[in-house]
Amino acid sequence: MVKEEKKNLTSLYSLVLAAYWMSSCCCVGMSIVYLKSLSYNNFEAGVIVAMASLFGTLLGMSLSSLIDRKENISSKTFPVPMIIIQGVMLGLLFIISKNDLFTAVIYIIYSLICTALGSLLIKVYVDLNHQGYPIDYSFARGIGSFAYVIISLILGRLMSTFSERVILYVAAFIVAFELITVSIISGYIKKTDQEAIENNGSSMAEFMRHNHGYMKIIIGVILMFYAHCIATGFMVNIVTALGGNNATVGYLTGFMAAVEIPVALLYSKFFKDHTRALKIASISMSLKAIAIALAFNIPLLFLATVLQAPSFALYMTCIVPYAEKNIAYRDSAKAQSLAFSAMNIASIIASVIGGYLFDLISVRNNLYFSTVISILGTFLVLYTLGKEKNGKDPY
Repeated sequence: MVKEEKKNLTSLYSLVLAAYWMSSCCCVGMSIVYLKSLSYNNFEAGVIVAMASLFGTLLGMSLSSLIDRKENISSKTFPVPMIIIQGVMLGLLFIISKNDLFTAVIYIIYSLICTALGSLLIKVYVDLNHQGYPIDYSFARGIGSFAYVIISLILGRLMSTFSERVILYVAAFIVAFELITVSIISGYIKKTDQEAIENNGSSMAEFMRHNHGYMKIIIGVILMFYAHCIATGFMVNIVTALGGNNATVGYLTGFMAAVEIPVALLYSKFFKDHTRALKIASISMSLKAIAIALAFNIPLLFLATVLQAPSFALYMTCIVPYAEKNIAYRDSAKAQSLAFSAMNIASIIASVIGGYLFDLISVRNNLYFSTVISILGTFLVLYTLGKEKNGKDPY
């Protein structure tokens, strides 16, 4: 019997990720800018963003656990309704644009849905790939990064011409586009009898207890990402200390996003061993932290962020196929959710600890401290991957 050759969905999935990352840029990347335009102060805006990240991470992990455990739930169950709710919250923000608790709650719901949606869209890729649809994830992720850079530039130009409120108009267009693309690709996901049998995964707590090696990697990644989140979240502090300004922050942010694109687009051509890629990314995360900590002027800071390519970009590209290869399909949603959420968890920790330390010690000493944390995370990941290779700590 000849096996049916299924349609290559790389182009469609690339559109899905492009829509998602543009939406993320509007509601997460521009969150502080928009909230401050409503007269929230730095602390209030920071709390709103941290709460959205925390609840979004928890929601993503909870829904992923349900997908793995329930036969009548799949990766196509949640994304479309979530995008519709996100659109409703966005509509309320059009109507209610003032500094009050209700607006804060609406923005938290709007933003946390975007955060949770990220891990679910990875599960969509895993399911489609499992069902035989060819998808080049790394290429699609590269298109997502490219879309993020483009929408960042567009928003910057529009905000300088009009006002911060333009973020809502752009976001509304993108959410509509996201709803269309996700609805189309969800139609390809089928639930066969065999998959219903396979889809009998454990709870999130059970998964964590029974996959010690994978959880050590996730903990290591959180530690590694602490320095990354300090550098990106408090970039204005670093740039100002080196004599730069807000314009420098904008150029640097765009530059960091731009250097990610080639890694994602070319990953599948140069990396077949996902474990090796994860090792390189782990080492590069610490090297980037060291380079940023030792950058004593703006040109050196730009040079240091070139390491964004083999560190952050490589991790975000390789962790999905790595988890897909090393974790059983029945637990894939939880594994992918944890991998995606590691950065969010690191961001929450960095926001709290980093924000406190920036008020106590110098920028340079804060960067040194975050570098030490990152190095500890790198060692934990490399140690765990080494035991995995030797068969001493199987999943």
